Amino acid sequence: MSVSETVDGTLVVRTVCPRCLGLTVQRFADVVPGSGGYKGAGNRGAAGQPDEPRARTIICGCGMPHNGRPDQSMEHGCGTYWKVMA
Repeated sequence: MSVSETVDGTLVVRTVCPRCLGLTVQRFADVVPGSGGYKGAGNRGAAGQPDEPRARTIICGCGMPHNGRPDQSMEHGCGTYWKVMA
């Protein structure tokens, strides 16, 4: 698993699905629009230091076809989800 932050504050988590072993990349927007605040690993405290990582839910987005998934499904993976600290 790797975690990086883009210049616009988006947290990018790259990991392998524990079920189908497909590569999954999920992005978490760091700034909550209109709130004036921040959330997640990029949250900056009073001293400008990042907060501690927190549990985030990752949903398989490997993009590979999987048996039993309907053609009209909005999912782009096997449907597995799990938690990571990021």
